[in-house]
Amino acid sequence: MAIPVIDMKSIDGADREAIMAKIAKGCETPGFFQLINHGIDHGLLDRVKLVCAQ
Repeated sequence: MAIPVIDMKSIDGADREAIMAKIAKGCETPGFFQLINHGIDHGLLDRVKLVCAQ
């Protein structure tokens, strides 16, 4: 089974409804997904991972 990848690049544009539908579908089946181009700083994500690992 492949992990669904959802591109958030155009979430504020005309593709918003389609992206939200993909997120909803990913939550339902298979129950997870990977977001790309979400705009969250990679340094922040690394710090969150460190805190979660403690």
